[in-house]
Amino acid sequence: MGRLAGSGPVNELRRRVLAHARPQAAHRPGLFMLTVPTGGGKTLTSLGFGIDHALCHGLRRLIHVIPYTSIVEQTADVFRP
Repeated sequence: MGRLAGSGPVNELRRRVLAHARPQAAHRPGLFMLTVPTGGGKTLTSLGFGIDHALCHGLRRLIHVIPYTSIVEQTADVFRP
């Protein structure tokens, strides 16, 4: 995620969203919601949170559920190295 940082006000807000969400991974497993406007960095923030949460709690899998096929393909493109 660091290499995708970029500069400018939108990327600064995305960094702030990520910086807020990742420490929440220490909370016990349960239901978590991330409400951020379109373009706010939800895809990578949810991945960062999910990885941190799994590591923190000794979980072996991260399942990312997405409601629409088009979003699944878009998210896979973002997650792919």
